[in-house]
Amino acid sequence: MLLLPAFWAGYLNYTSTAVRPVPATVLSSAIRALPVLFVFAPVSLVVFWRTYVHARAYVRHPATVWRGPVESMALGGGIALLIMVQATAAAWGRQPFDMVILYIAIYVGATALVGLVLGLLLAGTALLAVVFTRRDGVVSLDPER
Repeated sequence: MLLLPAFWAGYLNYTSTAVRPVPATVLSSAIRALPVLFVFAPVSLVVFWRTYVHARAYVRHPATVWRGPVESMALGGGIALLIMVQATAAAWGRQPFDMVILYIAIYVGATALVGLVLGLLLAGTALLAVVFTRRDGVVSLDPER
């Protein structure tokens, strides 16, 4: 969640065909990608914390395996809903009500779907981590053990 966007930003900067007074170097591209790290660092901390919480819940009760992907889907859809309601506030009086609702629903649904896919990827990596960290059938994600 943190390094991939930063590497991608550095790669795009390094391979850009824009005309510059000084050609891009690996170091200058890495420095230009630092703001991406600062933007994604808080997001990565939240993702790490929630993945850890869901992995602990899964260890205690395996039926909670879907809690993380559903939370990710709801979070993505909820944020999109808030943004879309605010962005379309001026159109509510000018456009037909059902068209505005459909417009909002399409964006919210697509964002929720992206959130579900990201949640499934995170849940999959968390489950792999749980499986690979088992020793003698006991997982030590619980600090009380």
